[in-house]
Amino acid sequence: MDTKQTSPYVSIIVPVYNNEKYISECLNSLINQELKEIEIILINDGSTDRSPNIIKEYAFKDPRIKIINQDNRGPNTARNKGIKVSKGEYIGFVDSDDAISKDMYKKMYNTAKEHNADIVTSGYHTCDENLNIISTHYPLFRYNVIFSKEDKIKMIEGIYKNKFSFFAVRNLYKNDMILKQNYFFDEDIRIGTEILFNFFYFYNANRIIALKEAFYFYRASPTSITRSRYKPHLEKSLQLQHEKMVQFYKEYGIFENYSIGFYKRIAETFLPMLLTNMFAKDNVKSASFKEIRRILNLPMIKESLKHTPLINKGLPTGKQIIIILSKLKLYRLLWLYYKVKR
Repeated sequence: MDTKQTSPYVSIIVPVYNNEKYISECLNSLINQELKEIEIILINDGSTDRSPNIIKEYAFKDPRIKIINQDNRGPNTARNKGIKVSKGEYIGFVDSDDAISKDMYKKMYNTAKEHNADIVTSGYHTCDENLNIISTHYPLFRYNVIFSKEDKIKMIEGIYKNKFSFFAVRNLYKNDMILKQNYFFDEDIRIGTEILFNFFYFYNANRIIALKEAFYFYRASPTSITRSRYKPHLEKSLQLQHEKMVQFYKEYGIFENYSIGFYKRIAETFLPMLLTNMFAKDNVKSASFKEIRRILNLPMIKESLKHTPLINKGLPTGKQIIIILSKLKLYRLLWLYYKVKR
């Protein structure tokens, strides 16, 4: 098979960090794509395991693979570096502990060309360690038609509503759009790294289309930075994400329309994450009431609780309990709830 080409249709960007257990499965799913006109850009983010040796072996066998080495600076820096050297008409992102179906980029690229789309989005599968499918999720939009203004409003309202809905790996982006807008992944944010990038491009893209097909196999691995138990960068990342989302809303003149829903989502998502992370910290035997009070008094959390009703019937029971106890400032009961839950 001749895999040489001067102008790839799709550049696939893959940050690689200590994924020797899964990287071969990921790369096999990439090199066996039905769309052959691709380049695979692997950014070794300072791996200390066998990952660098494994990717070198694949690069030796397949000329479409390019390797870039950097010190450990996180996935956003790696993705940005990949974007800047990419030559594809479109860009896709894959995490090195996941895999994709062999027809993913063929179908998404053909759809992009047919509709002259800036972005094509699709579904994904949540899988166990062995890539057995646990659940399947599709975009929360109309399918096979260019997004309307109402679709974009729905997108803004639901940005924090469903897990993974704005992760870059399920999308295909026109490279020229990114080069013209010159907006990249925020390298200061380590958790929830892709929300700002996706929100910017979904809001600014002229032509977006969704497919009701699931191509991506998301492995729920406990070793991932976003899936590990304690996340040292969580609070800083969430605060930065909040600040920049508010800045974005205000810059585009839509903050007043969506601020209540936005802050309600902060209470439903950020607050439980911060409290859970506090109790998960290994070197803290028991979280103090003082620390709980500190989290509840963070400006973004205080504002979010102000805009969130006491009773939220649509939420899971656990989140309802957390919001009720937080709004009533029942620190001891909140502490007891987490201790029992833990």
